[in-house]
Amino acid sequence: MPLADNGSGVAAEGTVTFTGTVTASGTFNLYIGGRRVQVGVTAGDSVTTIAAALVAAVTADPTLPVTAANTAGVVTLTAKNAGVNGNGIDIRANYYGAPGGETTPAGLTATIVAMATGATNPVLTTGLAALSDEQYDFIAFPYTDTTSLNAIKAELADRWDWDRAIMGHAFAAKVDTVGNLTTFGNGRNDENTSVVGIYNTPTPAEEIAAAVTAQVGLAASNHPARPFGTLPLVGVKAPPKPDLFTTSERDTLYYDGISCTLTQDDGTVRLDRLITTYQQNAFSVPDASYLDYNTRAQLAYIRMTYMYKFGLKFQAGRFILVGDNVKNPNNYQIRPKDIKAEAVAIYGLLIDHGVCENM
Repeated sequence: MPLADNGSGVAAEGTVTFTGTVTASGTFNLYIGGRRVQVGVTAGDSVTTIAAALVAAVTADPTLPVTAANTAGVVTLTAKNAGVNGNGIDIRANYYGAPGGETTPAGLTATIVAMATGATNPVLTTGLAALSDEQYDFIAFPYTDTTSLNAIKAELADRWDWDRAIMGHAFAAKVDTVGNLTTFGNGRNDENTSVVGIYNTPTPAEEIAAAVTAQVGLAASNHPARPFGTLPLVGVKAPPKPDLFTTSERDTLYYDGISCTLTQDDGTVRLDRLITTYQQNAFSVPDASYLDYNTRAQLAYIRMTYMYKFGLKFQAGRFILVGDNVKNPNNYQIRPKDIKAEAVAIYGLLIDHGVCENM
């Protein structure tokens, strides 16, 4: 859903400052939001020349989330969109390090100042209203500020109500420390939103959310009861090993409404457990009813199955509802006991499919 920047929004900025005298030719590898930008460096190049080459490389890649400008060897990177998310655009050099063939050319120093000062995300009210009653089962949600999360919470709660019954679930991500994720998770309580927490990955949170949504959407559509653990998050780069969450840390986050990932030795990032941010019922009592997203996915699947099968058979068939006392209904008459029998039969199919149990 395209959104205009907030009129009061501020774009985040960061810098890469080159200093020193290059004594050996090589390649400078800069990662912007997890995407590599390479600049060829020749011995004797001035820092202004190198900075200009970096600006040219950034400008040549329209997929990058920033623009670049050079002032005497200082490259200023500015987020293309205003808002808080720009602060999460990771800037780092040599992600793969020497083992991966990435080192800064001898004599050159690159000092990076992280993206910051981005403020005020777009207002979602008009955009969400424009969705009308179109059904969106899986929503990649890029924002984790309170205002935006409250907006999608209200929209999804309304979509689950009986008079709309179009369901939907939002998947977001937050790149932060365990402590900050714990505080954040304890401030949320929504059965229709999941937030995946990870620390120090180069990949922007909104891209992680998209990767989660793509995998979970396909898996849940195939079978909503199967766990989502081990699903690979394609395109998400792994954090450095010292920054991976321990088993104890992941367990802590699961009690605070935050989903987590696991990282393999080859750098593949996979879902570990996908939960919702729901933690308390309406009486502020701890409640695990909607802890795992599977529960919500199963409920949506069951509801849609009944709506589809009932609609296909009874509504599309333009049946007439008659009383149970009619002994021999014709082809266009249906009795309450016939509807009950159909409901029981559908439930039996759901049991066979492994979505329900206990007839």
